[in-house]
Amino acid sequence: MFKKINQDHMYEKITKEIMDAIFRGDLQPNDKLQSEHELAKTFGVSRVTIREALLSLKHHGVIEVRQGARGGAYVKKMEIDEVAQQIEKILQMTHVTIEQISDVRSVLESAIITRLIDPHDNEDYIRRLEETIIEAEKHLNNGDAEKRLQSNIEFHSIISEMTKNAFIMMMHKIVLNMLHDFFRHVRASDDMAQRTIREHRKITAALKEGDFVGASELCRKHIVGIDKLISKKSKGQSLLKK
Repeated sequence: MFKKINQDHMYEKITKEIMDAIFRGDLQPNDKLQSEHELAKTFGVSRVTIREALLSLKHHGVIEVRQGARGGAYVKKMEIDEVAQQIEKILQMTHVTIEQISDVRSVLESAIITRLIDPHDNEDYIRRLEETIIEAEKHLNNGDAEKRLQSNIEFHSIISEMTKNAFIMMMHKIVLNMLHDFFRHVRASDDMAQRTIREHRKITAALKEGDFVGASELCRKHIVGIDKLISKKSKGQSLLKK
């Protein structure tokens, strides 16, 4: 898996070699790395250099060191929420706008529905989509805006889960999290809430019938329309007028 390397910036190169092995899938989450002695022999370097590389990997959250009889350095399973939060912070500093995020969301979900869903393995997902609609309607009737919004966000999260692709799910989660933070501070009208529920029902019905092109177009129109309404309402509620 690994090869001996040149001596310049040795620990950095070893770190890169191990990262590349993880990226290729040669090393999976919870896989145990070789011992310091074995890694030193593999790379042709000292154990001190290996320790530096392992410390660097640990600092970046790539590996974790476990104690006990089966202790050692293990590839850490990265949680999507954890990675998404880190990327969100970076994106927020680049002055990404709500319109740009909405564009990404509509393109991503449309592509998911038309290209990345297994038409023969979606019954459980559709059942869950229907459950979020029931929950959103219940929270609307109870006047619980936060829980209603969470149910609506969950609806779109399930669409990304249908891909079974961790990278797409992570990108989609970043988009939804940033929108959620924006939406939760906007007082949506009952008409807007009811419109969302109606449109979610139409998307689900199209998916249930196997009309993925139709579902994709319904989803695109829904995202563009609702996001524009929320953005406009946010501007109207803001104390900062322009």
